Amino acid sequence: MATLFHLVKSVLDSRFNASSVKSNAAQPNSQKTSTSAPNKILTLQKSIGNWAEELAAQTLKKKGLRILHRNWMHGADELDIIALDENLTVFVEVRARKFNARVPGAQTLNKRKRTALKRAISFYLRSIPDSISWRSDIIEVSYQNKEKYELFHYEGVNL
Repeated sequence: MATLFHLVKSVLDSRFNASSVKSNAAQPNSQKTSTSAPNKILTLQKSIGNWAEELAAQTLKKKGLRILHRNWMHGADELDIIALDENLTVFVEVRARKFNARVPGAQTLNKRKRTALKRAISFYLRSIPDSISWRSDIIEVSYQNKEKYELFHYEGVNL
């Protein structure tokens, strides 16, 4: 839990300053609402995830891939990025991790997440009229902050 706390604190410290925080005290008729800690963490994780997915999409474009879909959903299953590399469809899972994380992002795909990815890919492939060639990739963004990060692209990952 200490690493999660430090992640939340460091991202909040770097993203928000006093001028961006709106105070309810200046508005006498407003009712104060509080957001629970788990909701703040989920919002923070979503923000970091969106940033990492944007970096991944930019990297894929620089490599010449064409982005077909971002955050493609089937039920509760999501494919972060679906891209086209010439005639090859590429399904990309994006993982963001702090530099000091004990486990690299590419190794954090547990059995449940792998099953969800396989299910989503299978449904996507069935929804296309022609059979296509495809591969699954992982892009890992290892970061200290938004200015200092490393991006690793693992192509052809077995799910």
